[in-house]
Amino acid sequence: MALIPKDLHSLDADTRTVADTMALLWTSRPRTAVYELIQRWGLKNHTGKAFTQIAVKDAWAQLRRADLLVEHPRRQGYAQLHDKIRSQAYRELLAQHPVAELRSALHRSTNYDPNHSHYSWSFWEEADAIAILRLAVFSGAPFSELEAMQKEISRRNDWGTIFYVACMEAFDPALMDRVTPEWRWRMATNALGNLCQRVDPEYLPFFHWTMEQVKTGREAIPGPLRLQLAEVLLHRGEFSQMIDVLKPLKQDAAAEVLRAGIRIQQGQWDSAQAEMEAAFKILRKAMGIRARLLPYSLTWIYPLTLLAQKTPKHLDLARKFCLGEAGSRTPSAHDFWGIWVHAINVRLGDAPLEPEAFQAFARIRHPWVHFERAILRAWLRPELRAPTAHFTPDPDHATAVTNARKAFQDCGFTWLDAQFCSSREGFPQRGSRHSFFRSRRAGVLAECAEFPAIPGHRYRAGAGCP
Repeated sequence: MALIPKDLHSLDADTRTVADTMALLWTSRPRTAVYELIQRWGLKNHTGKAFTQIAVKDAWAQLRRADLLVEHPRRQGYAQLHDKIRSQAYRELLAQHPVAELRSALHRSTNYDPNHSHYSWSFWEEADAIAILRLAVFSGAPFSELEAMQKEISRRNDWGTIFYVACMEAFDPALMDRVTPEWRWRMATNALGNLCQRVDPEYLPFFHWTMEQVKTGREAIPGPLRLQLAEVLLHRGEFSQMIDVLKPLKQDAAAEVLRAGIRIQQGQWDSAQAEMEAAFKILRKAMGIRARLLPYSLTWIYPLTLLAQKTPKHLDLARKFCLGEAGSRTPSAHDFWGIWVHAINVRLGDAPLEPEAFQAFARIRHPWVHFERAILRAWLRPELRAPTAHFTPDPDHATAVTNARKAFQDCGFTWLDAQFCSSREGFPQRGSRHSFFRSRRAGVLAECAEFPAIPGHRYRAGAGCP
């Protein structure tokens, strides 16, 4: 009985040829597409004869037996290589074959003519667009060519989806040196943005790669990538590294917002407020817009500084800001910014409490939703605990919070997770002295009443909630 191969290099010659072809196609494709590319490529079997569809079928079966094939869950007969060999196979293809040879084979098999791309069918087909773009990116195509491809693809498909699958899926740091620098930085900036905004650990390898680039100092890191990296470091609580990353950006308004995040961590609410407002003024003038200057994953710290100061003036200012970010005079209490507006209205006596808006439901998957609800439950604790509030945590409340916290933990966002943890879901145990917003003055922790969190609390792996 033949041994079942366990990795790429233990495959027989014909199966390896099929695996290489599937790697070049990258996404789930039928056997006919694999056979077509082999024919266009001019590849032969181990005896030097032409490949047959039967040989492709046999190789497909061997890959399946070796658990090296991932079959599409909804499209019968479609499959791609398992990620444990897909990136490796692609990397070795680029090392062992001339780029011109790979491009010629792929372009002919997909009927793509770069000189007449406007009339090309390939970019209508998502799978073809992904394969063509990926090869262009990781074979070092110039930035101008990649931008032209982006323009063509965007006319026919969702660029975000194509870009993610082609450039970010199954990330291989060894391939990044092959990418033209401008595009390489764009990839990293996009990935770190998604890491922050989606709280998706799949983008975490890009963070480690970017940190390595900063440490080696081989190339100048562009400003937008430094800003995005600094936001990741802020969420991770790695403040000294964040300061170092931002050092070259001495007069950058977005960098000042990030630096204000450290003030917040130290409980210096008024200083953080002043710094952020000065930065927002510069950004509004430069961008020509008044709201949504920065992503939610960073902007939420501004109303936080205002809520922490507790005065009606600060609360009214926070409400105006959140209304602007919501883009509505009457946002829903269940929306991102609407819940901030609702919490402030309740505190000021301008609206009755909608307790359901503060519930943690497991069906809601976005970690930021649960994070902001935890913060605002903590801040609105007196109102939520009042007998008239009728606020009872949903049965799956604990599951929802656990899942959200796990997402932050998996991304390494230890500072955010510490805040989530110390909010105690808005209901600290009787006798607990922990409070969500604390300020550090003269080395003494001074509690800010009504605010459960610990900006100065340093998260320790494996530690429970304080």
